[in-house]
Amino acid sequence: MLEVKHLSVKYGSIRAVEDASFTAESGSLVAVLGQNGAGKSTLLNTVAGLMKPAGGTVMFRGRDITGKESHLLVREGIVLVPEGRHVVGSMSVRDNLLLGTVRRSQYANLEKVFSLLPVLREKSGQRAGLLSGGEQQMLAIGRAVMSEPELILIDEPTLGLSPIMSASVLTFIRQLSDEGRTIVLVEQNIRQALKIADRVYFMQKGRTTDALSAVEVAQKLSFSFVSLSEGGAFEKQGPRW
Repeated sequence: MLEVKHLSVKYGSIRAVEDASFTAESGSLVAVLGQNGAGKSTLLNTVAGLMKPAGGTVMFRGRDITGKESHLLVREGIVLVPEGRHVVGSMSVRDNLLLGTVRRSQYANLEKVFSLLPVLREKSGQRAGLLSGGEQQMLAIGRAVMSEPELILIDEPTLGLSPIMSASVLTFIRQLSDEGRTIVLVEQNIRQALKIADRVYFMQKGRTTDALSAVEVAQKLSFSFVSLSEGGAFEKQGPRW
């Protein structure tokens, strides 16, 4: 569904992304992992049309969308959930969700989002600024779902959240993938992401590695999985390199 080839992005003379490539098959959940400053968010913002690439191509459903503006990509089925959530605190939860629609007929998707996230139904009339950080993240993802996207790009959804709330957010993201949506997840926390990802790319100094399965990465890093219901923790077992 999504194929990024040899993408490069610059901030002035500084190259933030250099020769990055990755693919996301339809219905898969792909994680792009790496430290702060690796270029992960820049990569996602460029795919979403918020930044112009200096080189490379972005293909979506076999069509070249390189450099296409973000509002046009939303209509094509690509939505970004940005780092930091960016909900409108003075507006109600319901109105924040409606901001995610691109046509009036999608207002009917409110019920779908409320069924996925009952806490938002309970607080639909409440100002979004009064929600907890985890609830605001759920709201930001729910807002993305309102436009019925085929591809959801999610940037650092667990940033600043407690382990329990992080687990809830990631469980919801996995649920969206299991329902057939294609998701590209950017995340600093490797332990968190490996529990839900199908495939993983690492990013360092603007470059991506070859794809690995989440199980392969866990084995290389010598982690044993502990379920998200137990807090999403991992246990270090010693090196196996």
